[in-house]
Parts: sequence; C-alpha cells; structure tokens
Amino acid sequence: SDDAAQTRGSFIVAGNDGQFAGDIVCHACEFTQTDSTQAGAPLFFFSSGAGSECRGCHLTDCYIYNAGTNIEASFNSLTADIYFTGCQWDAFTNGDIGVKMYTFNDDSGGVVDNIGFTNCYFQQGNNIAIQGLSGGSADTLKNVTITNSHFGGIGGGDRVIDFFGADSVIVQGNMFEDITANLSVLNFNDDNQDGAIIATGNLVNFASGTTTGRWFQCDGAYSVINANNMNGTMDAQFNSVDNLVNVNNV
Repeated sequence: SDDAAQTRGSFIVAGNDGQFAGDIVCHACEFTQTDSTQAGAPLFFFSSGAGSECRGCHLTDCYIYNAGTNIEASFNSLTADIYFTGCQWDAFTNGDIGVKMYTFNDDSGGVVDNIGFTNCYFQQGNNIAIQGLSGGSADTLKNVTITNSHFGGIGGGDRVIDFFGADSVIVQGNMFEDITANLSVLNFNDDNQDGAIIATGNLVNFASGTTTGRWFQCDGAYSVINANNMNGTMDAQFNSVDNLVNVNNV
C-alpha cells in the first residue's frame, strides 16, 4: 500500500461497520519499510466500526525490517487473536516502536485482545520493543503473552516493554541482552490494570556502563514477579501496588 499516513505498509484492515478481515497464516514473509527516513509501520492490523473485526492472524518465521507493527482498534470494534511465532523485528531505529498495541479513547471504544509473541527476536532498536496503550477504560487491551523471546541491543528509549492500562499480561522466560534502557526494562503503569501482571523467569543483562535503569517498574497493578535474574545490578520499583508477590528475584 502507498497510504500516505502509513508510508508504504502491508495492511490487514476491517474498516467499516460489521466487516471482517483475518483468518490468515503468513509464513516466512518479509515486511519492510523501504524508506529508512520514514517511521510508518510496514505491518498494520486495524479494526474500526461497530461490530467490525480483524482477527485470527498467525505469523510464523516472518521478518519485519526498518520499522514496526501496529495492532489497533477503535469505534466498538475488535482486533484479536494475533500470534507471532519465531518472528524477527530488526532495525526499528527511526524513532518507531517495534510493536504497538493501541485502543482509541473514542465514544464507543475498541478492544485489542489475545496477542501472543513466542520465540521472537527484537534487535537493534532505539525505541520501545513492545508497547501496549489502552486509550479507554480497563479491559480494552488485554491478554497479552510474551514468552521465550530475545531482546538484544535495544536502547535509546526509556523502556523495552511498556504497558499503560493493560489487563492480564504475561512476560515469561525471555532474554534481555545488552540493554541500555534509561528507566526500566519492563514498565506496567496505571491503575486501569485490574488483572494479573506476571513477570517470571526472565534474564536481564544490561550493557556495560548502564547505571540508570531498573529492570521492572510497576504502578497500580496486581503483580507476580518471580524467579527473575538481573545479575544483581539493577533494582525494581513498585508504586501504589496492590496484591504484589515479589519473590526469588536476584
């Protein structure tokens, strides 16, 4: 597509009331932002309009280069059941985010639900690797899993994984290597988060000389933080946290 707002991307969109897009499998595909000066996402999932749905998309062994991926919903629509297995996001270095999940704060809202990343790879980004922003009330961005994935050489931004107003997120068994995030590797913020936030079994290695970051920062979420290894180099910060379990982290 040559949509000017997205600057050349591959789109899977259900744009009008009651429309459906999805039920696809992409294997060993490459999605590239050909113009390195542009920050438009080369892969874009979006629903908008009452009852419209973008869902049922499974990407395996795909390569997303030179920018990122957007997963969005607005106006009483649903974007859901999107899974990435063995995919790689490389060189999202033009101020873009690797993967951005977003629900719009419009009159009737939209929902992003059931998004999964397994055995994925994020490399050479100077911004956030995965971000989820709920523009509406609780339960509009929910059920996200990030497991057994590798985040390498990511820095220049404040965070590596960042959620605001999300509900039910699992970050488990991931490797964070050569990280230079200024604030936190994992950030969960806003008391809209009324479901479990679980971070367990992750290994964090900060880049040499990095002294300002935290491995985890949480504000207002129900959290289980267990058996993570940050090599004893960085701390965690918890603000206004209810029902926190924080054990066996080193």
